[in-house]
Amino acid sequence: MDLPLSGAVLSVTWRLPGIDEVLAVWPDGTAWHWLLTSGEPDQRDLAGTFRTTVADGELATAGRLAERVRAAAGQSGSGPRLLVGAGDQSREVEVGSALAGELGAYAQLLRKRAVQEPVAAIRLAADVLSLPAGSSLALRFTSIGVTPVTLQLDPHRLAVEAADLWQDAPAPRMGLISSDNQLLDGLYVPASVPPGATGMLLLLAGDPPATHARVRGQLWVTGPFPDAYPLPFETTA
Repeated sequence: MDLPLSGAVLSVTWRLPGIDEVLAVWPDGTAWHWLLTSGEPDQRDLAGTFRTTVADGELATAGRLAERVRAAAGQSGSGPRLLVGAGDQSREVEVGSALAGELGAYAQLLRKRAVQEPVAAIRLAADVLSLPAGSSLALRFTSIGVTPVTLQLDPHRLAVEAADLWQDAPAPRMGLISSDNQLLDGLYVPASVPPGATGMLLLLAGDPPATHARVRGQLWVTGPFPDAYPLPFETTA
């Protein structure tokens, strides 16, 4: 993610395999969390923008950590690292260092709170539906924030795994359908899903290949994001 973070007291960008997240603490006492791919098992079905309030003591801690970041020398090497911003300065901090540990512990407290306060976000799941023509596999996108979330899938990047074998799924013929049977799309034009609403995408008509399957693909999610951003996802039915 490429976000304008120079005004933040402290920001942390995780550039690690399988993790794509940014946390930024702002002078007004708010922390914004942009989550695309989480390293936390209980958050891998979430994507979007989250926000929480930062207490005075936590804001002061962010300022102290920012001073340490400004004083730290830039680190080189090929190992995993965090990109840490302190106002208009930034440093790469090697994962495993003492400073990275302190930054990670501080950020984790705010991340856990922020995911409980979604602004524009989705929760992704897969379902096996019982239909008159038989069981079918579907993707379910639930808007869990306080503002609408906009999403769009690549219909040609969907795959289903069953019996330890991944197979490309045929491109769906119809986009997301709301609970009141309205077409939201989300395949060929972006779908805007209001807070609390759910969009369902029928992925495989007819009997699925097994009672247990995984689905993966690529998704664009936008809310209070500067730009749409491709998100690889995987979920289980």
